[in-house]
Amino acid sequence: MPLKLATILAHPDDETFGTGGTLIRYARQGIEVHSLCLTEGE
Repeated sequence: MPLKLATILAHPDDETFGTGGTLIRYARQGIEVHSLCLTEGE
């Protein structure tokens, strides 16, 4: 079964500044990466 990674974030830029490098690393390894943002940036 292929691996999948989901992140749940509070703000739209959190994946860029907080976890961007980690998400890219896993995506390059072939892991399916998804991010869920729970606010509109307010």
